[in-house]
Amino acid sequence: MTMTGRDLLAFYAQLAATVSRMLELARALQWAQLPRLDARCAALVAQLHAARVPAGFSAAERARFETLTARIRQDQQALATLMQPQLRRLVQRMAETQAGR
Repeated sequence: MTMTGRDLLAFYAQLAATVSRMLELARALQWAQLPRLDARCAALVAQLHAARVPAGFSAAERARFETLTARIRQDQQALATLMQPQLRRLVQRMAETQAGR
């Protein structure tokens, strides 16, 4: 599939919105909903990898792309920060369960 600059930006906008939603849910401690959205992110990234990306962007497209990628990076970093304590507790519980056997 060949994408236009507009198509590519639409994909990145979907990815940014999905990561933003994941961050909202993590802040609300709604962990059970994250795997579905994580799968959505993975599907979008897979589609991007499979696509033929346009060689050039207009100045407006480039600015929008930079805004979207910065937002995705910031939200991913905030999400990772929120998830670290949860992951540590999970690993600790697993170790306690195994030690109790």
